[in-house]
Amino acid sequence: MKKPIYSYSDWYKGKVYLETGAIIISKTEKAIKAQLDDFSEDTIKKIQSKQKEIFDTKCSAKLIEFKNVFKGRFKKSEAKELFLKHEIEDNRIILYLNPIQDLRFKNRSFIISKDDLFLMREYFYNQIIKGEKYYGFVHSPNFKIPYEKYTNDLVYTRVTFDYYNWLKEFRNRLNLKSDTKNSKENSKIQKPIKVESKSDRIKVKVIALICIYNGVHITRVNCDEIAAKYHYTEKTSREGLFQDYQKFSTTNGRIKLASESKVKCNNRLKLIEVASMHLKGKAKEHAMSEIQILEKAISEHDW
Repeated sequence: MKKPIYSYSDWYKGKVYLETGAIIISKTEKAIKAQLDDFSEDTIKKIQSKQKEIFDTKCSAKLIEFKNVFKGRFKKSEAKELFLKHEIEDNRIILYLNPIQDLRFKNRSFIISKDDLFLMREYFYNQIIKGEKYYGFVHSPNFKIPYEKYTNDLVYTRVTFDYYNWLKEFRNRLNLKSDTKNSKENSKIQKPIKVESKSDRIKVKVIALICIYNGVHITRVNCDEIAAKYHYTEKTSREGLFQDYQKFSTTNGRIKLASESKVKCNNRLKLIEVASMHLKGKAKEHAMSEIQILEKAISEHDW
């Protein structure tokens, strides 16, 4: 076993920094880069615990700031319901809007760049949706040349998620009418959109995906009933619904590239994007996370 080179004090006093944390390259400041195995196991645990504490403290302070700013603006607003609706929508866009792009907001005076949003979404997917808690990017508060923007972007993402949920609770406490797009989030099976003609019907493939994300199993016994709810009565459509469900029911069936062409993969991505528009709550979060994975796989694949 490698003998420890550095102590907790070396890290906390800013004498060394972990290679997992980004820094600003400085010609005037010298920084010593350390790896985890340069510390004892107990010291590593102590550092990691402190990193979490530092990050959580920053998030708590930022969330309080978000709430206080909102309350002040909400109090002054002459169109409170509209202001709240826009505030909820702005935060939903940060967390879920696809494709990733530069963002401008109704209630904010700044822009989130595409590059920053990509980093934020990566953090959102890994740490919040998947629950893979990691704080290795956090520096000691005594380290002189950290890359603060990186950590601040991740703090902003964590707080945006918490703030978004707080805003929805705030709306519910006020008993304000929620907008149609985001209402009934706890409904497991969403009612199909009313259609006037066959051309307006939701595609069978999209129906299959909606059912999958909502946890509704399609069998040969119930496929007729489910198809009918979406205004499909043709035998071929009912059978197609069952077959599409079988095709997309596994994660690989939805997000793996396999040997398909780029066009087919993009078509599958569009189907999931359309399905996500008819989902709410955790079902929507699941779909959005898979959209991100598939988008990234398509963009990075050597076609």
